[in-house]
Amino acid sequence: MSAVAWNTDWRDLETDGWEHRDAVATTLAEHVGTGDVDLPELRALVRARTWNGDPLARLAFLLGLPPTTLAMLDDHDDAPALELVEPASMWRVVWDAAKETNREPWITARWLQLTIAVAAILIGLVALAAAATGYAVIATDGAFVDQDGVDAGDWAFTVMMTVAAPLNLWCAVQLIRRGTFF
Repeated sequence: MSAVAWNTDWRDLETDGWEHRDAVATTLAEHVGTGDVDLPELRALVRARTWNGDPLARLAFLLGLPPTTLAMLDDHDDAPALELVEPASMWRVVWDAAKETNREPWITARWLQLTIAVAAILIGLVALAAAATGYAVIATDGAFVDQDGVDAGDWAFTVMMTVAAPLNLWCAVQLIRRGTFF
């Protein structure tokens, strides 16, 4: 098919002039061809209405495609097996790129790495104590801190500290491991 537009009929290449077929041949030569393509021969193949032999094999030869291409297109038994690859998700690509980027520590001074690691440990311990306090408040319905009942803020604080404590400790361990202090 040469072209289609909204609310118009399909146009066949057979009914169009040679310029459309020549444009197809030029596009194939530019985008598919793997080297010096014999453009007049390719144009003759695309212009032809009848062919002697296999036109697909001739097309593959003119475009410089490897012989195994035709075997794969024709689904022959001797065709090389195609490796089916699962498409990577966006998150997997981002994760792999982040891992590759972060192979080297972003803080190069060892004393600064150690200072940040110690701060992360201290913040993690404070968050752990705050989470324990939050659980005590929730368990005693506020009596642990002399308040009447528990509200959504107590629950949110407890959840936030429960997440913050191991996260800070994990970051500290990563900094210490990458810094090779010990």
